[in-house]
Amino acid sequence: MKSIMKKILVIALVLIFVITGVFLFINKLLGEKKINPQTKTFGRVDVVVTPKQVSTSKPVVFELSLNNHAINLDYNFRDIVKLTDIKGNTYKAISWTGGSGGHHVDGEISFEPLKKNARNINLSLQGIDGVTDSFSFSIN
Repeated sequence: MKSIMKKILVIALVLIFVITGVFLFINKLLGEKKINPQTKTFGRVDVVVTPKQVSTSKPVVFELSLNNHAINLDYNFRDIVKLTDIKGNTYKAISWTGGSGGHHVDGEISFEPLKKNARNINLSLQGIDGVTDSFSFSIN
C-alpha cells in the first residue's frame, strides 16, 4: 500500500512540475515582446530610447537617456516627445519621471495605452539641440 501511495505522490509531483512548466512557457510566448533600445544623435546630444512597456492594455512607457557636453537639456519633455502610430493616431503623454536641465537627463515618459491593432509606432523628439527626429518601433 505504501508503495502505491509513493508512486501516486511521485506522479502527482511530476504532473505539477510539467503543468507549471507548460504554463510558464505559454505565458512567456503570450507576454509582451521585448523591443530593443535605439540610439541617435540630435546635434551634439546622444539620445537612447528604451521601450519599457508597450501595450494596448497598459500605459506605454519609454526610458529616455540624453547625454552631451555642450548644451543645457532644459526641455519640457511632456511637450517635446510625441507618440504616434502608423495609422495616424496620436497618444497623449501622461507623465515624465526625469528632470530637466544639465548635460545628462534620464527618465521615463508614459503615454496612454495604444489602440488595438497598433503595429508600428513612432516616438519623436522635437528640437533637441535644434534637431527633430523620431524612433520607429515594430510591435507585431
